[in-house]
Amino acid sequence: MTDIQVEQAHVYQEDNLQIQLKAMQREEVRDLVNSDLNRINNSLLVATLILSLAGEMLFEGQIPMDCPAFVLNAYMLCLGSAVFHLSFSILFGICASSKAYRRASRLLTRFIRPQWKE
Repeated sequence: MTDIQVEQAHVYQEDNLQIQLKAMQREEVRDLVNSDLNRINNSLLVATLILSLAGEMLFEGQIPMDCPAFVLNAYMLCLGSAVFHLSFSILFGICASSKAYRRASRLLTRFIRPQWKE
């Protein structure tokens, strides 16, 4: 091999290493974001199921007629606040999922771009 061929092989190897490095960084970001999104989506699913149970208890729950008024008020207040907080947790979870998708795409398209040499 001549010196020119060795130099060309060296430059080619450096370029390939840079491309592989960027690809590994992008894959790592994708894995981390997917892990976080799976966690957010799982918590959304659990919050939705609990919200459906709280809504069913609120709208279809049978309360005895001889129940004191303060017990009924406490029951409705607790269920109402549970529905309120669960609704907000679902709303914030959806916002967090959307924000994570946007941030990941921004990170992958603007900051960890493959550097192609021409």
